[in-house]
Amino acid sequence: MLNPAQTLVFSVGIERYGFGAELPGASAEAVRFARWALACGVPASRVLLACDGPGDAPPPGVQMVGTTREEIGKAVVGLAEHQGELLMVFWCGHGEVDERHRRILFTSDAVIDNLLNVSVDHLLSYLASQSLGTQFRRQFLLIDACANFIADRNLPVRAPIATFPEGRQREVEQFAYFSAAQGQQAQFNRTERHAVFSTTALGWLERNATSLPPDTGRLVQEVNQEFDRLRDASKLRHTPVYRRVRYEPGHEDVLSGMLPVSGTVQAGIRASGLTVAQVHRIACAMRGLRGVPQDLLERLAAGEAEHILASLAQQANGDAEHLAVRQAEDCLSRQRWITPALGGFGIVTLDQVRAAYHRAVPEGDTGLPGDLDEALDLAAAYGRRTKGHAPLHQMTAVLEHITGQRLDDAWYELPADRLAALRWSAAEVHTQTARLIVDLRAPGTALFDWPAEIVGHLLLPGRTWVQRPVACRASQTGARDGVNRLLDWAYEHTSAFTLGLIVPRAGLEAVPESWPYEDPLAAPVPLWHEHPTVLHCAERLSSRKALSGWRDRTTAIKTRLRNVQPEVQWLEPSDARTITLVVRHSTAACVGLGFPPGPLNGDLRQDPIIASIVGGAPYLMWSDQEPDDWAAAKAQLYRLTAAGTFEDLPARLHRLRRADPGGLGRSLRVIWDDPECLPPLTELVGPTTRGDNHA
Repeated sequence: MLNPAQTLVFSVGIERYGFGAELPGASAEAVRFARWALACGVPASRVLLACDGPGDAPPPGVQMVGTTREEIGKAVVGLAEHQGELLMVFWCGHGEVDERHRRILFTSDAVIDNLLNVSVDHLLSYLASQSLGTQFRRQFLLIDACANFIADRNLPVRAPIATFPEGRQREVEQFAYFSAAQGQQAQFNRTERHAVFSTTALGWLERNATSLPPDTGRLVQEVNQEFDRLRDASKLRHTPVYRRVRYEPGHEDVLSGMLPVSGTVQAGIRASGLTVAQVHRIACAMRGLRGVPQDLLERLAAGEAEHILASLAQQANGDAEHLAVRQAEDCLSRQRWITPALGGFGIVTLDQVRAAYHRAVPEGDTGLPGDLDEALDLAAAYGRRTKGHAPLHQMTAVLEHITGQRLDDAWYELPADRLAALRWSAAEVHTQTARLIVDLRAPGTALFDWPAEIVGHLLLPGRTWVQRPVACRASQTGARDGVNRLLDWAYEHTSAFTLGLIVPRAGLEAVPESWPYEDPLAAPVPLWHEHPTVLHCAERLSSRKALSGWRDRTTAIKTRLRNVQPEVQWLEPSDARTITLVVRHSTAACVGLGFPPGPLNGDLRQDPIIASIVGGAPYLMWSDQEPDDWAAAKAQLYRLTAAGTFEDLPARLHRLRRADPGGLGRSLRVIWDDPECLPPLTELVGPTTRGDNHA
């Protein structure tokens, strides 16, 4: 979850138009969206509302905007003057698809012979461009409007498009949810004054989304299920569609969802054996080339990709254009390659996709696949190999092992012995990572003090936890020496293990993860460079209340991560109670402090780290130093969190610290209270950390 004060809302509901055909209730839907945003904590001054319905009183304090094309255009361009992280846009009104197959949204001054409008494509492109600077890297749009064709409605073809300032693409993630696929008419109940899509989506948001941004995966699932029910009952015919796209400079990734294309194009695409996202990738690769036909999607759907590329190759002039054509040819070849694999797998969860993808691709890969389609394409981009196995083959073999499903042997195009070796490697049981947990609590002390004895808990693969107590001087230096002796104990059994340190809040200021391991044969090395090293919260283990929901919270997080990308709930400076409530109601996998927490001020109950623990956060990260650029730091941490399976985040952090000792990893701290990483609670809870199973 993010700070609602970093959210900007633009809500549009247009009922009355110059060409007639009123939409009674559209204005009320826009007011309802604004009220939901306010209930989530968005300040009224950061809500822009454009509506023209009678009797729909706007919430106090919001900024009112007119509904003509000029007024809405100025408001859209004016978004660049605002600061923030999340932009939410709602639009309910009349819409069509023009003669060039572009979605358009009519403004109130549209008349029968001059259908003034806003182009959805231009709007989305503008919001993803550098015209908005570095603001609003996350964007959420709900668009409830018809998408049938102007030509089919006997309306004038002349529909002048409103344009926005053009700029290069920037790094932004954009989710757009449309009430109807192109070629379809969205249902609006004029008698009861409500739109079916808006009412369904807003109802779900009001019931389930009390924090921002909303869970788009659950929103789509619930709304689509309701629409499936209504279609089965013959109460409507249109289908909501969505796009979730990540833009980066010079690159565009369709992460998931159906593109809003016409039913005819969709039917053609299905007949071609490709997915809509695959066709969109091919189209994106071709755009910008000289000679690309205007009806590109339709012709790709008709199976003319090779013919179009051959024509473009003939027209190419110079190395740059020939290279661009070659890249488009490579994209098409990849889609042909992955299509049988995409169709060969049934249900595959997102966590299975992530696990297979990151096991297959080279270390350092920064891909963040949002679904199986995208993951296969990214893996295929590494190409085929004459030596070793292609990453795509490795990924599909791992998926075969994980899911129990199997692709046709012929698709691999490998000799029988190489295919058998590939599958054997994918099915090979990887050795469980050994774990060493060092308990730095001083048993029986209410206030923090360095212990006179620390306890190590060691878990070796295939074994049970064993303990070793080590006497030490009751000082930081003594504790550090004791940790070194416990590492030597672990080295007697294994050279590779993860390290967890159970530390009270006051002890965090000593940064024990960075203590040196001293060996007589080598220079001292910080612990977090030697092993994946994380912290465990001592206070959680001593509080029955904090423990009560801990396992349920981690189970819920892991269940959710099966089908969604992990998110970081960034907290802004606030009082302890507010932090606890925000964390308690968050569904994010990890909580991040968007500020250095500083040293403990003497009162645990007012500390932001402890407040997050009280809220139930099993996974917490923060930086002890203020980054030069918080936005860049958060983006880097998001990639660290999402670039692989969530449980492997400590290992990725370890690689980051080793690769860039002076970078963000140097000041990044992580509490990783995963029950599977800790000894049984019976060995940890209580006035002493020692059990009966000593080594």
